[in-house]
Amino acid sequence: MMEMNNYKKSLLVILLVFITWTTTMAQIRVTQVDPSTAAGAVNGFVYSLPQTVLKVDIVYQKTENIAGPFADYAEEYLGVDNYIKSSSVDYQVVKVDVVPFTEPDPSQFYFVQYPADRSKDEMTTSFSLSKEGCLLAYNTDAPVMAAHTVVDHEQTFIFQKGSDEFPFLAQYNKRKQTDTITRTISIDTVTINRFMFNTSWVDKSDRDKAMDAAMQIEKLREARYNLMSGYQEVNYGNSIAYMDEQMKKMERQYSELFIGKELVSLDRMTLYFVPSKHSKSGSLAVIGNKDISIQINQESQFVKDNSEPPAGVPNMIYYRIPASSEVQVKFDGSTVYSGRNTINQLGIVTTVPLGSNKLIFDPVTGNIVSIVRQ
Repeated sequence: MMEMNNYKKSLLVILLVFITWTTTMAQIRVTQVDPSTAAGAVNGFVYSLPQTVLKVDIVYQKTENIAGPFADYAEEYLGVDNYIKSSSVDYQVVKVDVVPFTEPDPSQFYFVQYPADRSKDEMTTSFSLSKEGCLLAYNTDAPVMAAHTVVDHEQTFIFQKGSDEFPFLAQYNKRKQTDTITRTISIDTVTINRFMFNTSWVDKSDRDKAMDAAMQIEKLREARYNLMSGYQEVNYGNSIAYMDEQMKKMERQYSELFIGKELVSLDRMTLYFVPSKHSKSGSLAVIGNKDISIQINQESQFVKDNSEPPAGVPNMIYYRIPASSEVQVKFDGSTVYSGRNTINQLGIVTTVPLGSNKLIFDPVTGNIVSIVRQ
C-alpha cells in the first residue's frame, strides 16, 4: 500500500513538472502565413526560409554568312565555286556558368507569436535574423556568415570580327552610252547616208558592276606582282610590306563582292530560374530559332513532405533540409552544362523544438548547423 502511495506521489510530481514546463515553455507558437498579410502581425515577428535561385550566364557565338552582291557572277568572272550562295545566321553556345544564390521564399513565411502575458518565471528567449529576414540563431549569438548572394553588375561583352558592309560596292554608277542614228537621203539616183551620234549616261547593270570589280581584282594582282618583282626598279625599303598589305586588303574587299563574307561575334545574356517541386525544367530563352532550356534532376526523394505544416505549433520552429540535385542546361537539345547544386526548395520543411536549446541555422540553406541542448 505504501509503495502504491509513493507511485502516485511520483506521478503527481511528474505531472506538476510537466504542467509547469508547458506553462513556462509552451508559449511561443509558429504559424505559416502569407507574406502579403504578415505586415499586420503583432506581438511577434515574421521570418522566412531561403530558396535557391539559379543565375545562368551564357556566352554565345553568332556567325553570319553574308552573300556578296555579285554572287551570281562569281563563277563567270572569278572562276570560283566555293562561295556563299545565300545569307544565313548560326548560333552556338561557347560558355555556360550556373551560379546559385538565395533569396526569401515567398511560399515559406512564418509568424512567431510570443505569449500575450509573460510571467516572471518565463525564460528569456532571443532570435537572430539575417538582413534578408531568414532565421540565423535561437538563444545564442549568430556566427558571422556570408550569405551566398549575387550582386549584379552591368557588363557589356561583345566581340565582333569584320563588318557587314561592302565598301567597294558604292562606286560610280553611270556609264557612257553612244547611240548611232543613220539617216538615209535619196536624191534622184544618189543615196546619202548621214550618221548622227547620240551620247547619254545610263545606270550600270549588276553585270557591268561585277565586270568592273573583276577588272579591279586583276589590276591589283598585277600591281602586287610588279611591286614584288621589282618592275618599277625603285627601292621602297620597308614601305613595300605596307603597300603589299594594303593592296591585299583591297583585293580581299573586292573579292568579297563575289564570294561573300563571314562575320563572327560573341555576346552574353544572363537568365534566372527558380526551381520548384512542380517545375524542375523549362525554357529560358530562344537564340535565333534555337531553344535554351534548363532541367533539374533531383537525386533523392523524401518520403515525408511538410511543405504545408499545421498552424500554431507550440514551442517548435520550422527549418528546411535542402536537396542535392543535378542541373543541366541544354541548347537546341544538346547538353552544354552539367553540374551539382544544392536546391533548398526541393528539400523538406520540418520542425525542431525550442525550449532551452541553442540553435544556429545556415543562412544559405535554412538548415540547422548547430544544436546545444541544455
